[in-house]
Amino acid sequence: MHLDTIPGHIALRASATKSKRADSLPLHPQIADALRQWRPANPAADCRVVATVPNMKCLRADLALAGIADEDDAGRYVDFHSLRVSLSTLLAANKVSPRTAQALMRHSDPRLTANTYTDERVLPLAVELQTVPSIPVRPTAVAVDRKSDAKVQALLAELTADQKRSLLEALSRAVAV
Repeated sequence: MHLDTIPGHIALRASATKSKRADSLPLHPQIADALRQWRPANPAADCRVVATVPNMKCLRADLALAGIADEDDAGRYVDFHSLRVSLSTLLAANKVSPRTAQALMRHSDPRLTANTYTDERVLPLAVELQTVPSIPVRPTAVAVDRKSDAKVQALLAELTADQKRSLLEALSRAVAV
């Protein structure tokens, strides 16, 4: 982990990743700050922030110590993949672009990020829908009674051909808006 850079980042060795691909991933500032506070005051150059990745037994013990159930009411378990689902869902809910989320999750296929690792049940669907502008609606025709229609016909009869053409053009522009 490189905590003295901006942004802090973690360097992944190819030998330690599922895809056998070396990578460098940025750390969220909150995580980088917490890790900086946790590491020794004057760490050696080869000092690791964490010695190993905790296993499930360790994760369950940590959850119990924190008073967090390892299974919710829907029967979903807390495990390392559920943490990845949380990350992907947070990225989507906070409008991180799908391509950026895919890269942060280190997925080769955006469908994996969007369909498997994002929990749409907690996305702000109603809030997002409110950001979509309304569809312009053309004015609807107004019903005219016979008496009004007769008055309009009498007025039109008094107009010249040029006046009628100008009136039709103005009405066409008004309806097109």
